[in-house]
Amino acid sequence: LNDGEMVEFTAGHARFFDASGAEIEKRPEHIAWEMSAAEKGGYSHFMIKEIHEQPKALRATLNPRLKNGRVVLDDLSLTEEYLRSLRRIYIVACGSAYYVGCLGKYILEKTCRIPVEPVLASEFRYSDPVLGADTLVIIISQSGETADTLAALREAKARGARTLAAEQKAKTEQELAYLEQMEDDLRKCTDAAGLAELRSMLESSGHVRRAVSRVKPRKEAPSQPMKFLSCDGIEIEVGKNALQNERLTMGARGDELWLHAQKMPGSHVLVHAADVPETTLEEAAMLAAYYSKGVRSAQVPIDATLRRYIKKPGGTPAGFVIYTHQRTLYVTPDEAAVKKIRCIRE
Repeated sequence: LNDGEMVEFTAGHARFFDASGAEIEKRPEHIAWEMSAAEKGGYSHFMIKEIHEQPKALRATLNPRLKNGRVVLDDLSLTEEYLRSLRRIYIVACGSAYYVGCLGKYILEKTCRIPVEPVLASEFRYSDPVLGADTLVIIISQSGETADTLAALREAKARGARTLAAEQKAKTEQELAYLEQMEDDLRKCTDAAGLAELRSMLESSGHVRRAVSRVKPRKEAPSQPMKFLSCDGIEIEVGKNALQNERLTMGARGDELWLHAQKMPGSHVLVHAADVPETTLEEAAMLAAYYSKGVRSAQVPIDATLRRYIKKPGGTPAGFVIYTHQRTLYVTPDEAAVKKIRCIRE
């Protein structure tokens, strides 16, 4: 929702309204993410991880903007005439983003010979800054939604200055995606072993502090995935968390059929057969849709491929795989249909 907008949720749909109460149309926005970005990747903490990621981050920033040896800023709407007319630049940010602005001051003043002033967003609108058409205000934000930063952006626009916002929402989105995966895994958890595995994953990612105890913890046997029997008498296994997904998928035979909800948290589903009838495929796809984040959605895309076409990239978290040769089915999750599939192990 944007500022001043409202939403009305019902069991079947959502309606959106502006501040005057008039109904408006919203388009769905797909957020691309990888769970690996929300993990510490083997580093002791996130700061050291981000330090080591700096070369990769620089390449990802520069590569799209270097073409044939020239710097190309197609995504900026600032003309050469306007840039030549600049007399002052403010860099407005909060927290660690402010330190980026301090470094930016040295680079811009050295290369452009234009005065640059880094300012904390919380102070900007109260300092009565000198702004005008010959002033550029660069906004830096991790989320793009920090209240002080948004207030500074509105203040700059109100005073006639041009603004340039550099937002990085990916970290927030990736963090939410990781926690959604954990939430989905918790929904499917049925035993103490599964809870222990979830806690272990959350401790490894730094979301839960490791418990300190003088009592040696009892070692739980690995939790087991759910097992179903299709109408054709074929076993179907469904992982309940990322560790189960990993063991289930990587331990399967190359000719066994594997299914997963496309681009969303969910269970790995494995059909233990080389030749899968269409009726069993439909039941396996229903299980993959039901035990995914799309459980309350319509027409969930389910990818199906053979185990031999699945790879586990090195250094990625549990349950993360890449695959090819997939066939996509579209399934609307139906609890009644799932209950009709015989469950032989919860």
